Amino acid sequence: MRSNYEKTEKNSDIFSESYASIINVVISFFTILLILVFPLIYNNSYIDILVFKYQFYWGCVVAMLALCLVFSIIMLVIDISKNGGGECTRLFFSRLLPKNWRKTFCSADIWVILFWIMLVISTLQSDYFYESFWGNEGRYSGLFLLTLYVATYFMISRFWKVKVWILDLFLLSGLGVCYVGITDYFRMDILNFRYNIAPEHWDIFTSTIGNINFLHSLYCHGSGCCSSLVCHHKE
Repeated sequence: MRSNYEKTEKNSDIFSESYASIINVVISFFTILLILVFPLIYNNSYIDILVFKYQFYWGCVVAMLALCLVFSIIMLVIDISKNGGGECTRLFFSRLLPKNWRKTFCSADIWVILFWIMLVISTLQSDYFYESFWGNEGRYSGLFLLTLYVATYFMISRFWKVKVWILDLFLLSGLGVCYVGITDYFRMDILNFRYNIAPEHWDIFTSTIGNINFLHSLYCHGSGCCSSLVCHHKE
């Protein structure tokens, strides 16, 4: 006959697998949106492309975090009602306790946390707190957006199971962005984006990304991804 501890451990494993599966689906959905849709989506050509993409990104991340929180609460209620006292939930989240940090956090996690702490200190000491928090004077790269980056990092690194096909989606969206960028270079303007900007700005904005520097960054990421896939291909 199994002990109560063994039963709790088994229930904890089942609970953890169910919870991880649900959270993985949520993260996968929003990851697909950010990888496949985000590079291609736009609203009013280049007029509001920065604001629109910024709102799309933080909207996806906040929605993802909110859904994960809701499902966590639901799982907690189920755990309490079926297992009594929420023991499985406590075991699942026990790795977040300070005494287990050495087992839970790797060196990269520690540097990310330190980076975020420095961001908070810098924002609190800024003479322009509002601008530092929202980043509305610098491409919206304020504490709010950078905090979402940190939250996204921990959600993906902790609860998401990476699939190879996600790289295919990234390359697919990258091909669309690159195609538009190449046609823009030859002044074809297939999306009719440049009708409402000055001709001297035509070389600054390109494709569905907007800033040409961002487009070059996407090219580099796509090239690195293709190279990695080729190098690791078994055939």
